[in-house]
Amino acid sequence: HAGLLCDPASVEAMLRTDRAHFVPPLDPSARVSSTYAYGPYADSPQPLGHKVTISAPHMHAVALDALSERIRAPASRVLDVGSGSGVLLACMARIAPADATIVGVEIVAELVALSLANLRASGLRPNEPSPATDGTAATEPAVLVRHADGWSGAADLGPFDAIHVGAFAPTVPALLAEQLAPGGRMLVPIGEATRQSLVAIDRRADGSLVETALRRCRFVPLRRVPRVDVPAGAAESAPAPTTATDAPPQPPGGRAAL
Repeated sequence: HAGLLCDPASVEAMLRTDRAHFVPPLDPSARVSSTYAYGPYADSPQPLGHKVTISAPHMHAVALDALSERIRAPASRVLDVGSGSGVLLACMARIAPADATIVGVEIVAELVALSLANLRASGLRPNEPSPATDGTAATEPAVLVRHADGWSGAADLGPFDAIHVGAFAPTVPALLAEQLAPGGRMLVPIGEATRQSLVAIDRRADGSLVETALRRCRFVPLRRVPRVDVPAGAAESAPAPTTATDAPPQPPGGRAAL
């Protein structure tokens, strides 16, 4: 996949992020293919459990190369929708300046906990107070992971200079687009199950959005919060949040398989 990763900072970030901290061992009871490339260093999606996969490294390379300039901006704010194992968050944190904020939203509560452990094993300090507690400058980006609705993003932590969406939508998710800062870029797969394009959405200084199709791709759908019909007079309860990740993988599993 030569040529997918051109930005030197992105190359260094991927080299410094050991995928072995993020790709779990295969379940011995799982059905596997004798012709599929499994393992943390294989350039193919890897099963994560919970009907979720980790995207192939070449898809992370594409995302980082497209977003790197925004991630490296001073005091940048970055959002990863469907953050899964946390591996892309780790790469983003290693590109970003020390005063940046890197946010992941994930529907599967178990994966939120797993990603926090993975990020710590990788040398980062997610969901911890800023190291600059004495008023001195921060020494590393703040990394935050929350159990949240991917369609809604994280408006309270935006606006964002870079947004990565790890699942396809039929049209540009409006609430995510609203959270894009002037000059910011969102990377999102747009289309249907069998035909998708990876699209860059750039917000101009005047607030307008410009869409550019980058390449064909194949992702699983970005799920919406399910509709709940409440009988008249019954107490209404909010449905569980949802994002890109809780959907059947493409054999043997791929959130982003070209």
